[in-house]
Amino acid sequence: MWTCHALPWHRAALTALVALLAIPPVGATGDDADDIAAAILRKASSQADAAGKILDAAKAQKHSLALQIRLCEKAYAYGITGPRGYPAAIAALDVLERIVPSRAASWHAKRLETYRLRYYRSPRASKMRNGRLYLALLTERAQAAGKRDNWKDAAKYYRQAYQVARTLRLPEKKAIYDDMRAAAGCEMMQNRIEVLRAALAKNPNDPFSRKQLVLTHLVDLDQPHEAAKYLDDTVDPTLRKYVIMATREASALADADFIALGRWYHTLSTKAPLKHTKVRMLRRSLEHVNRYLEVYTKQDAQRLRAVTLVGAIESELEKLGAPVYKPPALPAGAVLFLTFEKNTLFTRDGRTYLRDESGAKHHGLLMGGAFSPRGDGRAMVFDGKAYVDVGNPPGLQITGNTTVCMWINPANFSARQNPINKAYGGEGTWTLEQNGTMNYWFGTGGGDKDPYRGYLLPALKLKQWTHVAVVRDMTARTVTWYTNGKVTYSARAAHSVKASPNKLLIGKGYVRNFQGMLDNVGIFNRALTAEEIARLCAPPKPDAVP
Repeated sequence: MWTCHALPWHRAALTALVALLAIPPVGATGDDADDIAAAILRKASSQADAAGKILDAAKAQKHSLALQIRLCEKAYAYGITGPRGYPAAIAALDVLERIVPSRAASWHAKRLETYRLRYYRSPRASKMRNGRLYLALLTERAQAAGKRDNWKDAAKYYRQAYQVARTLRLPEKKAIYDDMRAAAGCEMMQNRIEVLRAALAKNPNDPFSRKQLVLTHLVDLDQPHEAAKYLDDTVDPTLRKYVIMATREASALADADFIALGRWYHTLSTKAPLKHTKVRMLRRSLEHVNRYLEVYTKQDAQRLRAVTLVGAIESELEKLGAPVYKPPALPAGAVLFLTFEKNTLFTRDGRTYLRDESGAKHHGLLMGGAFSPRGDGRAMVFDGKAYVDVGNPPGLQITGNTTVCMWINPANFSARQNPINKAYGGEGTWTLEQNGTMNYWFGTGGGDKDPYRGYLLPALKLKQWTHVAVVRDMTARTVTWYTNGKVTYSARAAHSVKASPNKLLIGKGYVRNFQGMLDNVGIFNRALTAEEIARLCAPPKPDAVP
């Protein structure tokens, strides 16, 4: 095959060809990017127009990675010059992130700058939309930095996000402000830890620095495993005992250990100098005492003392302006209700769970995912990989009357997706179709097999919150869909229901995993009334935990 090596005497012909076709010739090298971009720019009506055509040329280039990269960089450079070019600039970064992942940090920085410029240069009509997009990217960067324990960058991104939220007067500003303060506090702690570590490295027998490292990790950062790394014989025996106990998995603790840890954390709270550390120790104390009450059910003086301690801790949190989150008041028959609020997350045996607020203890195992502010609370973000595993407890093998509800905000309709999945031919599965409609399937196959039938909900709106509920009334043999509290579909139930061995999964299913956000996912073992469903789709609840 003939290959153009872009020798000097080729350049006029190459430029003429590009100007005519606006695509690079096969075999062109990275050195040709300037000529291709210049030829396209001469024929374009503007730099923004040129950015899009240069990007098209880059995508058409299949034989030279170097040329594709340089053309994408050119498309970005022209696109960033003005509002009309921002879509091409962002699309160019999408390509660059995919083909040159080794330079991800550079592409991420350019993306952030593009979103910033797009927001600040927006006319009033698009200011809110572009501001929200910039805000989402900033919080995503902040959360990623926090996961890497890079609290300096996390605090920086949260500060920028807060400025945007405050300027646009968004309801999320309070949650972002709290995250900003928390990140700034972690940054200060990191700086303090570095100073203490340097002192201990200089003098390993320095008992003050060692104890302060233990207490800083334990109280200020709530990291007992890190605190345990600095334990030695010079540390107070009581402190050593409880730090080691706090690092153990719940399954390795005796019932008495939970109440002992609860009381110890409560004592630490009385010595904590700052409000946020006092709150953190009180919550940790409450977690252990409540766990004790779960396992110690004997109605005696010992249990009464634990219940009294719970009341005292909740009262102290109330006085500190950090009241304990209370489960929502639910209609009778609730067997699962996930709110995704901060205070419903707990760790057991090294795994993170979402507490079932129905009281049925069908807690959901959290498999990845993130959270996003919603009103004064938050929702869970499903990226196509994250999901919640609730297992297959008997209480969720519902073959009679049931109601399933949730708030849903789909990110796309690019493929069939399962927001909730149990069994197509069993207890029921929800499928979000590519036209935006939702199908609720159930049947007598006992799994994902015939016979079963779907009952169709009218199309949802993309990237918009909608409350949906389906009532399966096997007594009346009807299936009824509700959208935002109003009946939008009703049909006769064609099949009875057979229990399946399948797990109940939120965000994952037989077809594609769900992409978007969910909130207040509930399942009831009875057919709710229209009035009860209307109460469930009331405005978003506040998050009482700062």
